[in-house]
Amino acid sequence: MRTFRIVALSITLAVVLFVMAPSAIAAPSDVYDRIISSGTFHLEDGELEDGTIVVTGGEVIIDDGATLTEDLIVFGGTIKIGGTIAGDVILFAGELSCSRTAVVRGNFVALGGDHSINTKAQIDGDYVNKPADEWIPEIFHSRAFATTEPELQQFTRWQPLIRMVTAVVGAVIVGLIALFYTSVWPDEVERVAGTIKENPVSSMAAGLVSYFALLFIIPLWIIISALLILVCIGIFGFPLLAGFIIALILIALFGWTGIGLIVGRWFWEQIGSEQDDIRLMASATSAVLWLLIGWLSLASWIFALVGLVAFLAVTIAFGGALLSHMGRRVYQPGDPIFIGSQSIKDSDDLAPMAAKSIVSAEEGSGVSDDDDVGQGDEGTDSAI
Repeated sequence: MRTFRIVALSITLAVVLFVMAPSAIAAPSDVYDRIISSGTFHLEDGELEDGTIVVTGGEVIIDDGATLTEDLIVFGGTIKIGGTIAGDVILFAGELSCSRTAVVRGNFVALGGDHSINTKAQIDGDYVNKPADEWIPEIFHSRAFATTEPELQQFTRWQPLIRMVTAVVGAVIVGLIALFYTSVWPDEVERVAGTIKENPVSSMAAGLVSYFALLFIIPLWIIISALLILVCIGIFGFPLLAGFIIALILIALFGWTGIGLIVGRWFWEQIGSEQDDIRLMASATSAVLWLLIGWLSLASWIFALVGLVAFLAVTIAFGGALLSHMGRRVYQPGDPIFIGSQSIKDSDDLAPMAAKSIVSAEEGSGVSDDDDVGQGDEGTDSAI
């Protein structure tokens, strides 16, 4: 169990070191006593190193008669062991060799890299040699991922009904969320709809770019959070991840409400209705669109097409919400992307800004309208 915790914590460290760059090396200093990334570390005969050594590069030499009191964890570099390792030796990558005088009091676990052990070297614990191309596939072929044939048939029989009910429930939830958005932030929903209507291609591009970024961020977040739980550091990673995912869903639904408003207005215009309540148009149309996509996807022959349309619609909705900064502006081509430097494009905002600028200029010059008139009269009289 102790070795398992060390392996899990070591994988966590490897991910952090790879993603967070060299500045992250100082972060786990309270867990590991020495981290070696370059150069040569030489533990000579009679010397004792108290703590755990993590090697990510360089060369480590432990001579006969030298002692490391805890574990040796290797992610890269060249390691030569001739002395005593009181803890475990865990190899992920790199090259490691044990001479005839080497002694490992704990376990020797090789999960990658190259290693050679002299036949006279002493390993008191377990010797595990399992390269990554063997132990990673075993995880996905375990019973946890297996499904029996009767269970699969039973699920297939009820799948259409489950999907229909799910679509109805989803449509009701989407409609209620759209009603909430348009009741609390009607102007913001209008701006999101304006951004999507005027810039559908830019909205889709913004959504796609965000998807690609999330493909790396979310899996990495899950891996680190799971490993932190395994080593009993804490579960704070998963609540943060849940909040992040919920925020992304709410952003996408905000954009979906904007699409519902666009389609709703078009529909009411086609039937000749004078309906102008955006709450009704956005909530009803958002719910109906969600329901149609869910029900049409039940037909196998049209499933791929409906899936593509749904993906593009959600992508445009998500991108439109991002480009409009959640309804803070109507995005126009050439506008800054980031919130801190955005330009104002709405005419409603330009008018008060122009008036404020004129007043400020007049106050700064100390000239009033009466002074201008008086000066004009004097100039006329002097000319006469």
